[in-house]
Amino acid sequence: MEFTLSEAIEFSRQGSIEAWVHLFLCSEAGHNRAFADGLKQQKRHWVGPVQIEFQHLRPCCGPSEGMEYQVSQSSWEWDMEIFRQHLNRGWAPPPLIAENRGDHLSVRDGNHRLEALKRAGFSLYWVIIWDNESPENLEKWRRGANDL
Repeated sequence: MEFTLSEAIEFSRQGSIEAWVHLFLCSEAGHNRAFADGLKQQKRHWVGPVQIEFQHLRPCCGPSEGMEYQVSQSSWEWDMEIFRQHLNRGWAPPPLIAENRGDHLSVRDGNHRLEALKRAGFSLYWVIIWDNESPENLEKWRRGANDL
């Protein structure tokens, strides 16, 4: 697998987006097995990938004070340069993975991708969203699902 947007869309069409998320997170590309293990702790409800405007996304990782997962500015900028180079070569990043928090989405995987996309001039991107309570809680985010 290459963990592309088109792969994620195909998994979603087959009703297997959660499987794609776990495969991605446990791969060398996703490199986030601990997050995958945490997601398996309870039943989750999924939608996506759907295109979401960045104004609805809240990062949880970055160099800013108060981030849940704060990283150094130098490390962050190093990563941004690598992502910039990839984007300039035509790379289409895998979808972001976010948790529904009611009035916004908390980006739980893809914070670096989100920032790189913002810096490249994007204002929306593909997101896979989960909710811990009910699939009905995802309805307001499902709007873009018809574009798949």
